[in-house]
Amino acid sequence: MRQEISERGAIQVVKPLEKSVDVSAASDLKDAVATLIDAKKNLIILDMTEVEFVDSTGLGAMVYTLKRATAKGGDAVLVGLQPGVRSLLETTRLDNCFQIYDDESTAVAAMTPS
Repeated sequence: MRQEISERGAIQVVKPLEKSVDVSAASDLKDAVATLIDAKKNLIILDMTEVEFVDSTGLGAMVYTLKRATAKGGDAVLVGLQPGVRSLLETTRLDNCFQIYDDESTAVAAMTPS
């Protein structure tokens, strides 16, 4: 899966560049997140702006990101959810587990210590 990783201060922004986060892409996302967290970069924004479809393995990768980040004292949030992805999170009630923001700037402001 193609993805873009950028830094906003201490926050890592991981942006999948594919339309789907599914069985063929989820392991790449998990690998990218694991690499960041192993490097002690545990504040992560998953920018889902380009993603129109997520299957169960994609949901698993998203939950993996949250669990790994919080286990290391960090956090993971979601931004830019497309309607279908947001609906899936609501149906599975994962919207109660994640902080969800409309855009990256709002997420960065919320995650930056004051």
